[in-house]
Parts: sequence; C-alpha cells; structure tokens
Amino acid sequence: MALITSLYLLTLNCIIDFMTQTQNKSRDKNYPPSKVLVIRFHAIGDIAASLPAFNGFREFFPNSQIDFLTSDYCEGLPIASEIFDNVYALEMYYPAVESSNPLKKLYLKLKIKSNAIRLVLELKKNSYDLIIDLQNNTTSGIFKKVINPPYYSEFDRYSPKPHSTRALETFQKAGFGEIKPDFNIKIKEELITRARQILAENGWYRNKKLVVLNPAGLWITRNWELENYVKLGKLLVKKNDSQLIVIGDLRIKEKAEELKRSLGGDMINLTQKTSLCEAFAALKFCSLVISEDSALAHMAWALGVQTILMLGSTRSDWTCHEGRHIICLNSSDLECGNCMQPLCKYGDVHCLTRYTPEFIYEKALLF
Repeated sequence: MALITSLYLLTLNCIIDFMTQTQNKSRDKNYPPSKVLVIRFHAIGDIAASLPAFNGFREFFPNSQIDFLTSDYCEGLPIASEIFDNVYALEMYYPAVESSNPLKKLYLKLKIKSNAIRLVLELKKNSYDLIIDLQNNTTSGIFKKVINPPYYSEFDRYSPKPHSTRALETFQKAGFGEIKPDFNIKIKEELITRARQILAENGWYRNKKLVVLNPAGLWITRNWELENYVKLGKLLVKKNDSQLIVIGDLRIKEKAEELKRSLGGDMINLTQKTSLCEAFAALKFCSLVISEDSALAHMAWALGVQTILMLGSTRSDWTCHEGRHIICLNSSDLECGNCMQPLCKYGDVHCLTRYTPEFIYEKALLF
C-alpha cells in the first residue's frame, strides 16, 4: 500500500513538472495587474494578519481582479470581507491531527495533492498575470507551477519578523513598494446586520463599550488564569462602564461558561453562536479585545480594533504586530522567553502569571 501510494504521489509530481511552462519573468511596472491570485491556506490567524496588506493592495488597484485561494476551514474569513472578487477553497486534511497511522497520513497527504491538481486545472483557465504566494509550501507550489503566471512573489517563511510584516513585504517584493497596510476593512453588509442581530438577541446594551475577553490560547503556556479574567472584567465594568463579551468555538466553551457564571449579566457569551464570518463581523462592534494568542486577536488587529495581546510562550518576533492600536505583552525579556513549549519547564508559566488584572487594566487605559 505504501509503495503504491508513493508511486502515485511521484506520478502527480511528474504531471506537475510536465505542465510547467516557461520561466517566470519580472512584472512590467507600467501596467497594473489585471488578474491576481493570492494564496494562503492556513491558519485563520495568519490569514487575518495578512488582511491589512490585502486591503492596501485592493485600495491601490480597485479595478484589478483579486482572487483568494485558501483551505475549506478558513474560507469564511476572506469571504466576509469585500476585498476579494472570488474565494476558492481547497479541501484540506491534517494528517498529524487526524491519524497516527503512517499509511493514513501518507494517504491524506496524497488526497491534498490530488485535490490541488483538480482545482489548479480550473484556476489555470483564469489566466492570472500575478500570484502572491503567502503560503510558500509544496501545495502552493503546484498552483504556481501549473498556472505559471508571468510573475509571482513568495512569502518569507523564516525571517524574524511579524507575519503581517512579511505578508506586506511579499507584495512589495512583487514590485508594489508603495502598498501600505489598510485596517479599514469593509465587511459585507449582510454579515454586519447579522452580527448586530446576534448581539442584540444576547443582551447587548448599545450604550456601553463592548470589551472582548478571549481565554483561547492553545497551550497551558499561553493561558492567563481564568480568575484573572474575572477580576479584570469586574474592573472594566465598574470603572469603565463596559459590557463584556466572549466569542469562540467549542474549545473555550467551559471557560466561557465559567466567565458567564462569575460575571453574570455583564458578560455576553457568544461561544458556538457565530460562524467565522459572523465572529469577524461582530468584532466591528467591539472597542477593545484582551486576548491570549489566538485567531480572534489577529482578526481584531486586522480590523483596527484596540487589542492587548498576551503571548506567553509564543514566539514574539513572528507574532507582535505593528500599530498604535495593539499592545503586545510577550516573554522576550525572559531567559526562557519565546520557548514555544506547551508546558512550562518551571511549572509556573511565569511569562503570563506576572501580569495582574490591575496591570492589564492600566494597559487598557493607554489607548
């Protein structure tokens, strides 16, 4: 089975090489791009962090056709915005997550390649003259090779710079040095209406500022204690007359329910009540997001929402975005900082436990 699967994968790669045409050449800067394909398959937070660059590009070339290629589980985010003319989704699988069986992992990887071949043959008909490859892996390479546009630019995967900065630089390397990030991202009106309705149905007081509390860090080393969120929430309600909100999926359901029990009517719990599109639109009504490292924090930053981002063990040089509307608290000042480990070797997650609710509240007053 493994031999057959490997031979099939090799055959697919040979087909890709056969379909490759001439070598790419530099873009003629005297003409705006007619049709552009932007590629970024995952993850949601990385796509969100790239949106201001996409929007800046759209503002500079309002008449160009700009299409977006992503994975099926991320497509809601680009669909929600008005940046792209078309959004295409590649059906993806995650072998490391979905199976521990080596043969099944190989099979799932093969299915991704097969799905890519089918989709790229359709996209080739669009005759793109530019590809902005923000994924820069073997799968995005299939699309670059087969479509073979006159010009393409590839994302720098390794430089010690924020993802958002490297995304912008990918456009600049393509010859668009004048492109600047634009946080005024327009969301489709029907989604704004739906988000407003969901908020109203769940007890939103429109005369109060909505503050998002987001205990959604993936690992223990990215988690601020839930008790801190409760104390901070009470400070925000008492001193700033704020209303609190938590938005998320099943993964933070228990934490959200605990926050709701502790904060009562001052907290709106939208966990599992919004799609990705609706969650993105709901952030338009929020004035502040206080979050661990998660997709929602990057979505808020992309929309220009004031954000306090607590990174914990996350690598800060890749994650701390630029902008006056974000405060990035990270562990780079510690000897063990930016460790990227799921468990703290000292057992106390000091990179986050050192932040008191009062400290975070004072940071919120700086905006």
